[in-house]
Amino acid sequence: MPSSLPCVAWAWIMRRAMPSARRCRCMKCWPRPRRETNTAARRGARPMAVGGVVKQDVTMTADVTRGLMTRATDNAVPVLAGGMLAALLLAWLLRDAVLPLRLYGWLTLLLFSYLVWGVVLLLRRDPADVLPIAFAGGLTGMVWGSTSLLFAPLAPMAQPLLLLVPALVASAALLSHTALRWSGSLFIAAVLLPLAARCFYLGDEAHQALGLIVLLYAAALLALLHYTHGIVAAGLAAAAHGADLEQALQRYRSNFVHARRVAELGEWEWDLNSSEIRCSAAACALLGLEDCGRLTPQTLLGVIHWEDRATFQYSVEQAVRSGGLFSREFRVELRDGRIRVLRDAGEVVRDGNGRPALLLGVMSDITERVTAEQKTRSTLQELNRILNHMQDTYYRADPVGRISSVSRSMLSLLGYLPEECIGKRIAELYAVAGYGKTFLDDLHARGGVLRNYEIHMRHKNGQRVWVSVNAQFIHDDKGRVVGLEGTIRDIDELKQAQQALHHEKERALVTLQSIGDGVVTTDEFGKVDYLNPTAERLLRVTAAKAVGQHHRDVLRLVDEATGESLGDLVRICLTLDAGTVHADEGLLIQSDGSRYHLKVTAAPMRDHFGHVVGAVLALHDITEVMGMARQLSYQATHDMLTGLYNRRVFEKRTEEKIREAQAGGGSSVLFYMDLDQFKVVNDTCGHKAGDELLEQIAQLMQQRVRETDVLARLGGDEFGVLLEHCPLDKACLIAEGIRASVRDYRFAWDDKSFDIGVSIGVVPIASDSGNLADVLAAADAACYVAKDHGRNRIHVYQPDDLAVAQRHGEMEWVHRLSSAFDNERFVLYAQPVAHIAGDRVVSHYEVLLRMVDEGGRVVPPGAFIPAAERYNLMPTIDRWVIRETFAQLRQAQGDLAFPPVECAINLSGQSLCDEHFLEYVIDLFERTGIPCESICFEVTETSAIANLTRATRFMTVLRGMGCSFALDDFGSGLSSFGYLKTLPVDYLKIDGGFVRDMVVDKVDRAMVESINQVGHVLGLKTIAEFAESEAVLMALEKAGVDYAQGSGIANPSPFSEILALETRQHEKADTSYKLQDTSG
Repeated sequence: MPSSLPCVAWAWIMRRAMPSARRCRCMKCWPRPRRETNTAARRGARPMAVGGVVKQDVTMTADVTRGLMTRATDNAVPVLAGGMLAALLLAWLLRDAVLPLRLYGWLTLLLFSYLVWGVVLLLRRDPADVLPIAFAGGLTGMVWGSTSLLFAPLAPMAQPLLLLVPALVASAALLSHTALRWSGSLFIAAVLLPLAARCFYLGDEAHQALGLIVLLYAAALLALLHYTHGIVAAGLAAAAHGADLEQALQRYRSNFVHARRVAELGEWEWDLNSSEIRCSAAACALLGLEDCGRLTPQTLLGVIHWEDRATFQYSVEQAVRSGGLFSREFRVELRDGRIRVLRDAGEVVRDGNGRPALLLGVMSDITERVTAEQKTRSTLQELNRILNHMQDTYYRADPVGRISSVSRSMLSLLGYLPEECIGKRIAELYAVAGYGKTFLDDLHARGGVLRNYEIHMRHKNGQRVWVSVNAQFIHDDKGRVVGLEGTIRDIDELKQAQQALHHEKERALVTLQSIGDGVVTTDEFGKVDYLNPTAERLLRVTAAKAVGQHHRDVLRLVDEATGESLGDLVRICLTLDAGTVHADEGLLIQSDGSRYHLKVTAAPMRDHFGHVVGAVLALHDITEVMGMARQLSYQATHDMLTGLYNRRVFEKRTEEKIREAQAGGGSSVLFYMDLDQFKVVNDTCGHKAGDELLEQIAQLMQQRVRETDVLARLGGDEFGVLLEHCPLDKACLIAEGIRASVRDYRFAWDDKSFDIGVSIGVVPIASDSGNLADVLAAADAACYVAKDHGRNRIHVYQPDDLAVAQRHGEMEWVHRLSSAFDNERFVLYAQPVAHIAGDRVVSHYEVLLRMVDEGGRVVPPGAFIPAAERYNLMPTIDRWVIRETFAQLRQAQGDLAFPPVECAINLSGQSLCDEHFLEYVIDLFERTGIPCESICFEVTETSAIANLTRATRFMTVLRGMGCSFALDDFGSGLSSFGYLKTLPVDYLKIDGGFVRDMVVDKVDRAMVESINQVGHVLGLKTIAEFAESEAVLMALEKAGVDYAQGSGIANPSPFSEILALETRQHEKADTSYKLQDTSG
C-alpha cells in the first residue's frame, strides 16, 4: 500500500469524528473542507434532533462545567478499578509469552499511572483544572498504547489479546470521560494509535487491514464520546436552566404581590361579550365605590368626570379595535366632591378565533403626581417668564460644561437660539480657546462659586463680546457635583465705556504732562488744586507748594502796555458768565526780571449735575511767537535779501501819498529804477553773485535818499523810491545822485569786474495822477523810455508824453506776447515736487510756462509775466496754460482712469477776479474728462488775500469737485496767519527766499520751521521751493517739511517729455503685472 495511507486514513477519521478539527498541514493530499451550508450553523445555536433526543449548542456556564466535573468524579472509581483489573488480566494471560521483567515493569507503571489519575480526579474538582486531568489520562493511555511495542513479538495466539484488551480499555473512556471529552479523546488516541501504527509497521496486507480497523474503531469511539458529551452537557444545562426559571418565577410572583400591595394597584377585568366589569376591592376604592365586585359600563362612566367620558369611551373602542396594550388617564368624581386622577393600563385578550374577548388591566391613583406636575409646570412657566424677561442670560450645564438649558436672552446676547446652545460646551462660546479650562479651574479654586467673572465671549457673527459670568456648582444629596448654573450679563457697552473713560483719563493725564501749555485747575473758591509740569516751569513753583493757594497769588499777570494787573478770569468763569470760555493776554514777570508773554484761557468745570465746581486755566507761552511775530512783521514789510522795504509796503505808502495828493496835501515823487547789466552778472557768475550785487546796490541807494523817504525793492533788479513832500527838481537831483553812484560803482566777483548802471523813471504824484496802477504804469513806462534811450539814464514822466510812453510799452509787450500766441511759441515745462523723506518719490509736477522768442531762445516767465500782469494779459495766458495742460494730459491718459501724473497749475490774481474764469475751468474739466483729483491749482499768497472773497469761492467750488489747492510763495507777503484758517488750501509752499539760505541763515531756518509748524497745525502739507542742494534737502527733512521742489530734486524740463517718460513707465509696469498674473 502507499506510504501515505495511514495518514490519509487517520485524517478522514478525525474529520468524521471531530468536524471542527484542523487538517494536518503536512499532508498534500488532505481534501479541502466543504463549505458549511447549514443555515442553523450560520445563524447561531438552534436545537436539532439527534436520535430522538433534542441536542442544543450549550453555553458552557459555570453550573454546566461544574456538573460535568462532578459526573467525571463520580464515574472515576469504577472506571479506574476496571482498568486496573483489565491490566492484571492481560498480565496473567501473557505471563508465559512476555519476559517477566518487561511484563511486571509495564504493569507497575500502569498501576502507578492509574493511581495518579485517580488522585488528580479526586483532588482537582475545579472546572479550571481540566489540564492536569487530561495529562493524567493521556499518561495512562500512553502506557496502554506501549503494549504493542513492549510485548512484541508474540505468538499468533497471544496477538488478539494484545488488541482486544486495549480496545476494551479504550471503550471504557466513554464512561469515564463523557464529561471530559478532550481528556477522553487524548486517552483513546494514546491507547489505539500505537496499536494501529504497529499493525501498519508489520507491512503485510492482513496487518494493514487490521490497522485500518483499529483506526476506524478509534474514530467511532471519538465520535461517540463527543456525541455523548453533548447530550450530557445539554441535559445538565437544561436542568440548571429549569431550576433558575423556577426560582425566578417564585421571585417574580412574590415581587408582583408585594409591588401591587405597595403601589395600591386595582385590578379589573372587562368581559366584552357580557359587558360585565369585575373589579378588585382596591379598584373599587380607587373609583370611590364601595365593594362593588361587578360593574356595568354605565356605572363606570357615571363616576368618571364628565369632561373625560368621551375620551374614555374612545380609548376603549380604540383598544378593542387595535388590540394589544393600552394606557390612559382619566379623572373620577368622589362623593365628597374631590377629584381623583387615575392611570389605567391593560391588555386586550383574544379568544380562540382571534376576536377580542376580555380587557384586563390595573389602575393606580396618580392624583398627587398630576397635582405636583401641574404645580411644577406652573412654577416652570413662571420661572421661564422671569428668565425670558431678564436682561441676564440664565444657563445650566453638566459638570464638564455642556449646556443643558439656557434662557432665550441668549439670542440677544450672542446671537444663538436656545436650542442651538444645547449640547455645546460653554468653552466653545469663549473667544479664546484656553478660557474654558481657566474658568473651570477658577470655579474649583473659589469653592464652586464665581461672581462677576469678566471674560470675552464670541458672538455668532464672530465679534467679541465682554460678559460678566456668575456661576456655581450644583450638588446632589451626597454633596457630589452634578452640574453648574449661573447667569451671563452683557457688559460690552460698560467695558467700552470704561475703556473709553480710561483712555480719556490716560489721554488727559498724558496730554497734561506732555503738552507745552501750562494747565492750572482751581476749586470753586479759586484755590489751586493742580499744576502740570509746564505750569510749574512757567510759574517757577512746585505743585505741592501751589496747591491750596489762591490762583492770583501764584499767577500774577500784567498788561504789557499799561503794566496793570489783568482781570480775574477765574472769578468771571465762576460767577459772572459760567458758560463761556474767557481769554486774555499778559506779561508774567518773574522775580529775576525775566518776562513771559502768556495767553491765558479760562473755562469752568462742571460736575455730573452741571454745577460749576472749579475752573481750568490754560497758560500758552507765546513769548517766542510774539518775537517771531515781530520778526514776521518785519519780514512782511521788508525784502529779505536787501533789508529794504518790499513792494507791498511801497505800494501801500504810494497809495497813501496818492490819496494825500488828491486831497491837496502836497506832492511827492516816485522813482522806478531798473538795474542795467544785472542779467549779465546773474548769468555769468550765478545767482549768488546777483544777490550780492543787489545787496551792495541797495546800500549805495540807501546812502543817497533821505531818512523820510521810502526805498524799496520791487522785485528782481527793480527798485522804487518814494520821496515824500519833495518838489520835482529836488527829486531829480536825488535821482541823479543815485544814478551817478551806481555808475561809478564797479562790481567785482572772483576775477571778473562789471560796470553797473541804473535806468530811472521819475513820476511826480499829483492830484491828477490817477490810482496806484496808473502811477506805477507811468513810472514803469518812464523807466522803459530811459532804457530805450541808452540805459543809465533818468526820464521824467510828463503828462504830454504819457500816451507815447504807454503806447510804446504796451505795443512792445502786446506785440511780443501776441506773436508768441500766433506762432505757438509758448511751451509748457514742468518741475517735480518730491517727498523729502525716504527715496524722494515724486508726488506731482508743477507746470511752468516758457516763451520762445524770435531767435529760438527760451524766455523765462520772469521776463514777461510782470508785463502781462501789468497789462492784464494774465487771464488769457492762464486759460492757455490750463487748456494746453489738460489736452496733453488727456492724450497721455488714453484709456486709463487717471493721467500718468498729477499736476499743479499756477493761477494769477487777475484770473481769480475774472467772474467767468471759474465757469471756463469747470467746462474744461467736463469737456476733457480729466479727473479733478489729478489737478492742483497754485495761488500766490498776495493774490489770494487781495481777492479773498473771489479766491475763497473759486477754491471752495473746485475743491468740492476734487481739486486741491496750494498757497504759493507763502512768507513773501506774510500779511497774516489768520487768513490760513479761511482759505481752503491743501498745501503751503514756503517762499524760496527763506529756503535758499536756511542752511547758513538761522533766521531763514527759523522762518521755514515756523511756517512748516503752522501749516501742520492747520492740517496742511508743506512744500519748500528753491531746494537747490543736498544740504538744504537734509535741513528740510530735519525740519519736518513734507515736500521739496528745486534743482536739488530736478530742473524743469519739457512737459511733453515728462508725460512720455511717465506713460512708458506705467505701460511697462502694467505689462509686468499682467505677465505675473498670467503665470500665477
